[in-house]
Amino acid sequence: MGNKQDLNNAFRTLRQRGFFARQNFEDCMSCACAALPEGDFQGYIYYHQQDAARLREKNGCMIRFCEGKLPAREVGVSAVVALQEFGVHTEWNQDPSRAIFIKLEVPLETALSTLFGKDRM
Repeated sequence: MGNKQDLNNAFRTLRQRGFFARQNFEDCMSCACAALPEGDFQGYIYYHQQDAARLREKNGCMIRFCEGKLPAREVGVSAVVALQEFGVHTEWNQDPSRAIFIKLEVPLETALSTLFGKDRM
């Protein structure tokens, strides 16, 4: 299971492959959809600030995507491939109307503080 740096690397790779790929993009899904720029992109892949909060709190969130030059399903497949290249755990049923769930590994310090409390570490 990948970590936050692996997620960063996957998004960088997606940008290099011609996708609009952004992390922590706008505050919610409605605002993110409205803010997607027009351009010659393969597709759009992002998670918004509410997703980022879930990622910090629970080490998992939804990755959203939509069509560009490629159909939405191909954009989703491309996102999953890039995420998995860097070891990020993904769950997706290949339905282009559904977001991709990712899960990152929990840093050891976070896991220990959850189990034992910060004052006992």
